[in-house]
Amino acid sequence: MKNRRDWMFVGCLLCISVNLLAEEPRQSEPLPKPGELNLCPLGDREGVHHLHQIDPQLFSGAEPEGETGIATLAKLGIRTIVCVDSLPPSQAIAEKYGIKVIHIPLTYAEITEDSKSKFKAVLESQKKPIFVHCHHGKHRGPAAAAIFWQIMRKGSHEDALKILETVGTSKEYQGLWRDVSNFSPDQLKPVSADELVADASEPGFAHSMAIIDRFFLQLDKDRAADWKRTNPEEKLTSAQYALLLKEAFREGHRLLKPDVEYRHLVKESEQLCGELEEALKAKQLQKATQLFYKIEDGCISCHSDYRD
Repeated sequence: MKNRRDWMFVGCLLCISVNLLAEEPRQSEPLPKPGELNLCPLGDREGVHHLHQIDPQLFSGAEPEGETGIATLAKLGIRTIVCVDSLPPSQAIAEKYGIKVIHIPLTYAEITEDSKSKFKAVLESQKKPIFVHCHHGKHRGPAAAAIFWQIMRKGSHEDALKILETVGTSKEYQGLWRDVSNFSPDQLKPVSADELVADASEPGFAHSMAIIDRFFLQLDKDRAADWKRTNPEEKLTSAQYALLLKEAFREGHRLLKPDVEYRHLVKESEQLCGELEEALKAKQLQKATQLFYKIEDGCISCHSDYRD
């Protein structure tokens, strides 16, 4: 076993060295055997943070920062970018480097069956290597990449979860861990390549509000039950719903233009949700209730002043 670990370590070093020196796309790196995981952390590069090679044909990381980030990906040989964040990178800039952008936005709560089916369609119709990214490159992106890897290499759930562990995906996002752990290719449906688009953004903040409303209503049920879960089939805790609500406000804030008058109120709600999450984790239920009402009052006030 020691020799095997040594060889794995040497292999990872070689993987990193090749990528550090790469100025041109790699053409002939041997592909792994079915089920084999070749996971190599590559660190931060110019314009691309939290970069990981999951497979010679598959990378994950944070949002590429403008043309600098796209150029870095081009040097690594990337031919397709799959964005699972709310905001996709510029297709026009990517095209300058021979890279195609596919946008399949995810929430922090789950990876839908439709999204998984689109992942398979990407693998069947788009050029490789593929770079999968979210905003920070730690949660949604690696979870999506773990599904990509399972489709590509018919890998095990255990190895797919190692991707999340290595990259640092928070276990607070239980829906992401669940969907990677329970993935089955039998669930996938055919998707036409025409359905893969460069910008699948929903109509701005209105879509974020629908997600916010969903998580808020669940927290309202929990609050009404004195923060005692009444549905035994519900897997997420109240604290985890507070986290998802915080992320929904954060994504909504990112979608709003800087001159929108109520943008600061959305940011305040995000911060209150973070405090609510911590109060629930600490079992400070009275404080949690007070924070919930602050969030609710903020929503009512904002709707009264700004809603069309």
